[in-house]
Amino acid sequence: MTPNQLASLPLFADVPHVELLHLVKTCRAIRFSRGEVVFREGEVADRALLLVEGSLQASTQTARGHTVLNAVESGRLVGESGLMVQSEVRSVTLTATAFVHALVITRRDLTRLEGTKVLAAIQMSMLKVTALRLRRTQDQMQTLVRKKSQPKSPRPSPKVPSPKPTGMWRSFLNALGGLA
Repeated sequence: MTPNQLASLPLFADVPHVELLHLVKTCRAIRFSRGEVVFREGEVADRALLLVEGSLQASTQTARGHTVLNAVESGRLVGESGLMVQSEVRSVTLTATAFVHALVITRRDLTRLEGTKVLAAIQMSMLKVTALRLRRTQDQMQTLVRKKSQPKSPRPSPKVPSPKPTGMWRSFLNALGGLA
């Protein structure tokens, strides 16, 4: 991993080369082949990855089986909630869909990066992702509330022909004015 590779990411557009070099020296580079599991749902979330090259697929296990949630492209920070909340577990499984080259970022690494523009860029990325997730959750909640608050349309009852009155009933209804 080189500072030039990191400089090509929009995340680090305003970060000086010397600070990117510090990031490369501070964080461990890691590689994954296509099909390799990067993070597994339910495992301890103790690190994040800065995806420098490649792509990932986020998925989860549901009652219906394996469900793909979305794709993650290079330049993104993934697993960042593990840096923000201790004792957090992974909520999804991330699998490499292409060759992946990434930097592993731990809480300890963040401490080593204090006072740098690199850390500020990483923190801004974390805030942006958190805000977007919150917005998506709010939108989903509004949709659910709207669906629940809409009056349910009554189901039309099937048209069953009424039996024709016969005998004594026919006489009775005719006496009432021919309701039959």
